[in-house]
Amino acid sequence: MRSWADRLGLDRSEFLRDAVHHYMVRLASERDADTWQELPLTAGEQALSRAADWGPAEDWSEWADAAG
Repeated sequence: MRSWADRLGLDRSEFLRDAVHHYMVRLASERDADTWQELPLTAGEQALSRAADWGPAEDWSEWADAAG
């Protein structure tokens, strides 16, 4: 472990802390998949996905100099 920490330029305790954090995030994401299957989206939540089908919002960047 020390060699990996040295290679990455990290303190050993920081390396271990990051490793534990990443592992806990991975475990939580695995549980998220189960939750999505157990509790599917409601009709209201699914309605938000239809808004994504509208496409990108208009680009108003060329109006930046319109104020003068």
